[in-house]
Amino acid sequence: MKKYWTLPLLVIVIGIMFLMFQNYKQAAALPSDSWHREAKLGETGVRAGLDGKKTENGIRLAYFTEEALAIQTYDENLNSTETTKIPIRNTKGADVFIGDTHTIYYSDGGVYRADTEDKIAESEIFLPTEKGAVYAEGGKAVYVDGRTLETTVISENVTESSSIHAYESNRGTVVSVSEREDNSLTSSIHLKRKNEVEKVDQLNVDLSPSLKMEDTYPLIQGDTATLLINAVPAFVRSSTGEKNFFLANKKNGSVSLTDVTFPDPNREGSPLQEVEDLHVYEKNGTPLLLFRAQGYTETKTGSTEAFNVFEGEVKNGSITTERLSNTPRLSVRPEVIDAGMIAWIDEGADENTLFTAASKEHTDFSAPAFSGDILLRTAGKTLTMLSTGLMTIFLTVLWYAVPLLVMVFWMSKRRNPFDEEKEWVLYVSAAIYTTVALLFDHHLFKPQLIEALPGILDFPGSPFAIILLFSLLSLLIVRFSGMDKWWGLPARVTYFVGLHVVFMTVYVGPYLF
Repeated sequence: MKKYWTLPLLVIVIGIMFLMFQNYKQAAALPSDSWHREAKLGETGVRAGLDGKKTENGIRLAYFTEEALAIQTYDENLNSTETTKIPIRNTKGADVFIGDTHTIYYSDGGVYRADTEDKIAESEIFLPTEKGAVYAEGGKAVYVDGRTLETTVISENVTESSSIHAYESNRGTVVSVSEREDNSLTSSIHLKRKNEVEKVDQLNVDLSPSLKMEDTYPLIQGDTATLLINAVPAFVRSSTGEKNFFLANKKNGSVSLTDVTFPDPNREGSPLQEVEDLHVYEKNGTPLLLFRAQGYTETKTGSTEAFNVFEGEVKNGSITTERLSNTPRLSVRPEVIDAGMIAWIDEGADENTLFTAASKEHTDFSAPAFSGDILLRTAGKTLTMLSTGLMTIFLTVLWYAVPLLVMVFWMSKRRNPFDEEKEWVLYVSAAIYTTVALLFDHHLFKPQLIEALPGILDFPGSPFAIILLFSLLSLLIVRFSGMDKWWGLPARVTYFVGLHVVFMTVYVGPYLF
């Protein structure tokens, strides 16, 4: 094969491989410095609750399929070792608690034991915690112990509009029951120790008349009880899922209300959007928030926004966040498996994927550096960027129009240097093309493109350097590849111009959009 084909092909292949490497780094990027990337556990066609437990031998995960509750056991390498399926009539909106002794699930308004399928209670809510679950029955909020199945009444006079949330702390089970009336709400925070229930605090909060309470979440640290309030517009239905969050604290007998946001940890100055699936859990005595939200990511093509799983912590009246997952699809239903380990569902067009991830404290966590999903995302992003890079041909039309018109003008003369095969014509044509490209570099190198260039191509004066580098490379290929034996000067000039545009298309064009 001729050098004037193999050498350009080699440069193009190197450019595509470089682009694929950049896209792989983004597709396989860690959620944060302290977390491993995700590992796939399985698939399900249902978007419903899930729960998991870390055991001595691996993980036990409970989730729902179209017709059953599946309880899957995985070894330390996350290989499935055992599966149990319990038929369920309706898995839509179902939820589950999995414990060391018993598994309890919620389906179609009923709370059931998984082993006997006996109904424990009828309820419209089901809130799994680390050691049990809370449900509402007969106007009462009731806690069921996941080890003994004993029940304890937490609060009475609970209504259908009550907001109830619970989590396990090192002091006991924390449960909040909140009632709203117009823009006012009353929230009682209870602490269950063994079979005793103590009312820790009660907060009466008045929101702005334009807001109404949607949910409340209790946070107890030391002797301080804090309430995280989620409020939505009272009179206007927001198409963007607008939410307002507040922290309510009682100081000297009066309640103070602080407006808070969930900052995006990967884009400074921007808040996370559409915070959902939020619940509280405790780690090392500190209450933490686990939720999914829309934030910045580089895993997608054509967009920098995706729904991922995040962790939040209340510090000094504000919230700090950390991203725990980094996938391009819609992540929902995050759950804590163990301290520093979570599971969630990524929604797909046909099937939903079950994922798990862990903090780097879990040194034995098995997360593959390469997976079919990561490689598919890398290839898809590369092909899309290369196809949009073809716009380079249209954006640089002025670059190659001028030297080609000059060549046509010279060739229209009776005596012209092209007929005489004057070698200097090649260099003059290359110089004209390069000069025009440098003068009109802004046609291609727009500010957003320069900002998107990878680090190796992004430096002061990089547009000039890139244009000159590929001009020199194209000229060297034309000059020393033996083309002059078969190609005339007009063809070589055209080849030089085309070669430079192709190199710019491969190395610069993908970052246009």
